[in-house]
Amino acid sequence: MITKIDLELEVLDFEPKIEIKFNSETLFKGVAQTFFSFSKQSKIGLLKSSNCIEIIRYGKNYKLDQLDTKDQAVVIKNIKLNNMTFPHIAMHGDFITDKNEKIKTNYLGHNGVYKFSFGCPVETWIANSELRANKN
Repeated sequence: MITKIDLELEVLDFEPKIEIKFNSETLFKGVAQTFFSFSKQSKIGLLKSSNCIEIIRYGKNYKLDQLDTKDQAVVIKNIKLNNMTFPHIAMHGDFITDKNEKIKTNYLGHNGVYKFSFGCPVETWIANSELRANKN
């Protein structure tokens, strides 16, 4: 099943570098941009771990790329799957920093890997995620 993946990012100072992968396939590598769109074959299955988007932050020099009010960082503003989203979708992923800290955040200021996993069909997975969130 083909899934349309849209990533909306805020790119902060010093031209941060990222690599975007989907199910281990590299889709982009270079200086971050504010918008990416891909259509990729997804694995069928409603388990959260069926499909994985990874955003790898790399190349940050903490002495040069982080000053008083400026930071080389990327903020994940939104993730759309087949043109669908839900509140705080970017916070559903985990960011593992180069210091091996696991953080629930959409602010990628350190070098590290942000992983967002989802099931397919995405429409059912999103509806199920919304139902689970409303129960809590």
